[in-house]
Amino acid sequence: MASQAAVERLPTFVALEALSVLAGERPGASVPFDATYFDGVGRATQATPDETSAIDPETRLQQVQQSRLALNTTSVALDAFEREEVLAASEDLRETAEQLPEVEFLRAAFPGEVVVVPEWLRTGRMADWGMRAYFFREEDAPDPAEIVERNVEAEVEGNRSAFERYQGDLHGYPECCIEAFHDRAQDRPDPEWRSVESLADEFRDEALRRGQNVSIDDVLPDFFESERALAFFAREFFPEPDCETARAAGEEVCGALREAVGEALARDYFALNYAFCYAVARTLREGPPGRGGRGRPAAGDLGVEHFSFYAPLSHVRTFPRYG
Repeated sequence: MASQAAVERLPTFVALEALSVLAGERPGASVPFDATYFDGVGRATQATPDETSAIDPETRLQQVQQSRLALNTTSVALDAFEREEVLAASEDLRETAEQLPEVEFLRAAFPGEVVVVPEWLRTGRMADWGMRAYFFREEDAPDPAEIVERNVEAEVEGNRSAFERYQGDLHGYPECCIEAFHDRAQDRPDPEWRSVESLADEFRDEALRRGQNVSIDDVLPDFFESERALAFFAREFFPEPDCETARAAGEEVCGALREAVGEALARDYFALNYAFCYAVARTLREGPPGRGGRGRPAAGDLGVEHFSFYAPLSHVRTFPRYG
């Protein structure tokens, strides 16, 4: 059984995802290297005292800042969004990723395989890319080129759902939930909202208006009274309502996390997973005030534990809440 000591230097939300992989409950996990990630880890690092961190906060902050700057200043020029041209650009981006201090840090902090690849998203004539880090057990990782090729082929062919299904398999999502996620019939709610709706009454928006000092206990006070809570066993997974397969997988993940980090951290992990999915689903459904587009909650938007989960696990384990 993997212990928290194996991943104590990782940001807490990454460490908990990774522990379920190391325990064999999921084949893999991943996090995107986006502004939310770098902002959150950077801010949480600045708030971490030296004596409670497994790594020097100043060094850690430099790694985050340098990696973000490198990605922000990397440009890609495509004459056409065609398979061979995008694959060539992806190879250049993979070389950039290999030089990132953040990638070096993750590989040193995780006792498995870390695969970092560009991820393409095409909307009409526009194409954008980001970077994603995957976590697998030793010798379980697919060839990075396979992940890239699956992504590029799906986007070139205008069939992104094919890549998302492949990603779902990499993350250990139930096949029934993967299929349901791509059921976007006009007479049904979007699958993101369909996933969170049955527990939406448990979410206390008024608590969040008090600011970052609010606890996830105030936001979701009765969350674990429903068995549906355990279906949210991954940070960006939208389970189909009342899916027994997802709930059973969640029970296994929760058990593994309880053994590794204790009851309180395991429960907060599930509650924050749901809160994250709820925030994304509601933004997709209603749109953020004054603008449109996909919204991802920034560190602390969902309360004090949401902010602290961007700090190293070694630091968060010192909190009285998790003692």
